[in-house]
Amino acid sequence: MAPRLNARGFALLCPDRRGSGRREAGARGVADIGRHEDWLAEVDRTVTAAQGLGAPVFLVGASWGAKLALGYAAAQPARLDGVILLVPALDTTLENPLKKLLATLGGVVTPGASAKPGLTAAHYLPADAVDERFTEDFSRDPWLLDRATFRFLRESREMQREALRDLQRPSEPGLQMLALFAGGDRVVREASSRRLLAEIPRVETPQVLAAAGHGVQVLDADAAARLVADWLENRVGSAR
Repeated sequence: MAPRLNARGFALLCPDRRGSGRREAGARGVADIGRHEDWLAEVDRTVTAAQGLGAPVFLVGASWGAKLALGYAAAQPARLDGVILLVPALDTTLENPLKKLLATLGGVVTPGASAKPGLTAAHYLPADAVDERFTEDFSRDPWLLDRATFRFLRESREMQREALRDLQRPSEPGLQMLALFAGGDRVVREASSRRLLAEIPRVETPQVLAAAGHGVQVLDADAAARLVADWLENRVGSAR
């Protein structure tokens, strides 16, 4: 999506989740931190850098990153002009009551042990779709969520709980949010995720790319970037 948004006049800063991404090869385990507040502090440093560009700042989070974007929006709403949530993984097919119970117990007893959520490249594709290049790229990420620890899941859940609670409170000025779902998503439970977002007064009616999968920002970048850029331009005028 980044080149397409650049072409519409938007500057982007694209940090990886700690310990994840090509730029942190070999950093296994670094992302397994003890407090979700540390994640938020790292986002805050990126927002500070973005504010130095002298333009409105919108925070974009995809999948698990949408949890992080909501967490930061709840903690520091005055520092943002808006939030964009791409395929927000607020409730997923990888979770069930038993797994949640085990994750809670594991977070107390063996927080550093692997929770093995079972996420694979296939989850990012619509049903019956094949994309060998994406599968290869996915496998090269050194700290995939399929290696997430119980502590990581516990902190993620706590961050989401706090964010949804705090964002239900009225605030002035209101922080506008766009949510984008994918019709072919095999990870996100759209209906329950929509219900969670509906409790936040500033989230606009979610939009859906019907044929897209969970990897929408990579595999359906044209359509996603067009929708995001249109939404941004409607709020800030021509991009700066």
